Amino acid sequence: MGCAAISPQTVARNGIVGPLVYVGPGNLADYNGRLVDGAIGLMDIDSGGNWIHAASLGAKALVYIDQASTPRMLFEDK
Repeated sequence: MGCAAISPQTVARNGIVGPLVYVGPGNLADYNGRLVDGAIGLMDIDSGGNWIHAASLGAKALVYIDQASTPRMLFEDK
């Protein structure tokens, strides 16, 4: 199962369950030694298109982490 773009109001009542895996900017090297299949990825908001790595490795969901000074365009890009 790949990652899906969702908003909180569309998540089932029981939510999404899985281990959390922090992958920083989400470059392929950031996944070394981490079990991503079935996990919920935590990725830096300024990760560009690296979400595709999480999806291809089987993450259930992806949560972006804001660094407090993130330009609005990065949120719109996601």
